[in-house]
Amino acid sequence: MSRMQKPFARAAKRRKTSFIIGVILLFLLGSMGYTAGSATADSSAGKTFAKPTKAITVSYKDAVLEGYGIEKRGRVPEAKDTLYDGEGYISFFFEEVANAAKPIGSATFMVNVPEAGLYKLSVGYYLPQGNGDKVTAIRVNGAGAGELTLDTPPAGTVRAEKTITKVMLNAGSNTVTILRGWGYYGIEHIKLEPADPPVPGPKKATDILTNPDATPEARALMNYMLNQYGRKIISGQHTLEDAEWIRQQTGKSPAILSGDLMDYSPSRVEKGAASTEIEKMIQWYERGGIVSLCWHWNAPKGIGNEEPGREWWRGFYTEFTTFDVAYALQHPDSEDYRLLIRDIDAIAVQLKRLQDHNVPVLWRPLHEAEGGWFWWGAKGPEPAKQLYRLMYERLTHHHKLNNLIWVWNSEKEEWYPGNEVVDIVSVDIYNPAGDYHPNIAKYDNLLALSNQKKIVALAENGPIPDPDLLRVYGADWNFFSTWTGEHIRDGKTNTLEHLKKIYHHDYILTLDELPADLYSSLTYQAEHGVPIGLALDKRDSYASEFATVRDGTSGKLRIKANAAPGTYTLTVRYKADNGQKKGKVMVNNRPALNYTFTGTKMWKNAALGQMTLRKGENIIDIQPLGGGVSIDYVKLTYVASTTKNPG
Repeated sequence: MSRMQKPFARAAKRRKTSFIIGVILLFLLGSMGYTAGSATADSSAGKTFAKPTKAITVSYKDAVLEGYGIEKRGRVPEAKDTLYDGEGYISFFFEEVANAAKPIGSATFMVNVPEAGLYKLSVGYYLPQGNGDKVTAIRVNGAGAGELTLDTPPAGTVRAEKTITKVMLNAGSNTVTILRGWGYYGIEHIKLEPADPPVPGPKKATDILTNPDATPEARALMNYMLNQYGRKIISGQHTLEDAEWIRQQTGKSPAILSGDLMDYSPSRVEKGAASTEIEKMIQWYERGGIVSLCWHWNAPKGIGNEEPGREWWRGFYTEFTTFDVAYALQHPDSEDYRLLIRDIDAIAVQLKRLQDHNVPVLWRPLHEAEGGWFWWGAKGPEPAKQLYRLMYERLTHHHKLNNLIWVWNSEKEEWYPGNEVVDIVSVDIYNPAGDYHPNIAKYDNLLALSNQKKIVALAENGPIPDPDLLRVYGADWNFFSTWTGEHIRDGKTNTLEHLKKIYHHDYILTLDELPADLYSSLTYQAEHGVPIGLALDKRDSYASEFATVRDGTSGKLRIKANAAPGTYTLTVRYKADNGQKKGKVMVNNRPALNYTFTGTKMWKNAALGQMTLRKGENIIDIQPLGGGVSIDYVKLTYVASTTKNPG
């Protein structure tokens, strides 16, 4: 990251700082006077999704400029650049001026589209070599549309065109305004073309953890998160104090409490730092909540003391340490490498305390590495990935920490350590205050990163995405976790009205809505099974599907359960419209239980008995299912381990 990018990035960091419903929502919001970024609409009728048309391109020449520093240039390269070969651009090559009489420069493009609906927005831009990626923001029809990234063009080039997001447009005239953001880039044109509408409902991903010895509690939590993925978003908040403040303001508490192991870093402990973060996490777990942890890892050495501006507690920032992660990893016999291991081992002690209390952890180490502002990302993607894998190996195999769900925190392909060591992919997003856009571009990037095999989450955020817009755009973040301080309390980043909407919205899961058996049960919805001779029906687009037998035929429902070894109680939620049905349950091709479904036209839970499962995949067949039988889900409730050290 160039020095010109640092002020913006660091300021953000320091501030921490159904298909039917979906169609109806888009129909209503897109055609009834909807303005992107707003969840309100006027009541008029008539339009549908944007129909396929030719892409609409608007040149830089037609943009309207406002504010200081910005200008239109022809074939004029920036500074000494010799690679620019475009026709011209809007120049965002200027520094911000404190207390300026005019606003910071921005560019507004007028766009006319024939149909209201969701459109892909592409930007043609100019970014001279050596300046790294740029982050900016746009406004559509006056409302925020989220934080956006302009990637560094391929080597040897300084121009690129990128689809950066999707936007909701009204039929007729619309405005797209590009804000300065980090600055130091040029905009050549914007392009809009109709986007496919989102497909609502549960998402396909995996709940199989990368650690085959994961604890029953970790497996159960991951299973629960998969079951909510695409149906609901799980609420989260950083710090216990801010979670309590939310409860006082809204009457509801977040489901996830996020904490930080920063003050367990040995180089901070040496300076007298102390923490009660683990005790707070245990307390939250005992209340039935979900625990998430990051680690602002104070560099093992090379940090300051007490000199003003370079104090030791700043040591997780790149500019406040001389520690070289690349050197340490390249020299495993060095003191620097041994200090890496020392620090990881110190954190393992704290994570072990959580495991001893049966607490599973959404574990997010080396967060925001790609930004470069933290020392673990300062030397580029390869050392960061190597350090992540070292930590994974050390914590998982050496320390036997089986309570961790590993959350990667970058959307960039070159930074990704691989599906085999990542359970959830995530990103941190800090939109401008009051911008509740769902950040669909970053969501889509994360889907592609793991080839849609991993759950996608918003690990840190400033403004909380509007739940109505999440459905409209199809941004199915699994959870969010709002950062601390002014991000939650200043009344601007998230207004109190917005917080009350969030915490009382039927799309948002809060602490009181988490199931009592969250950490003891594995639930397999019918659509996550293999219906053999069955059909899948939907109650609505965002609810789960169920498997049913029609027309007097028969079939079976197969569930592939990934479990810790042990004894489980099997419960089936079913209907039997045509009277009593009997059959058997097979586990790994062996008879395990007989079942009797009493006749009922209402959904009913039946506990069929106990069975023993092996570690890893188990094949459970419920057969034969006669006509009129429907199954909503199969639940396995952990009773006891079959080994001395379960999982």
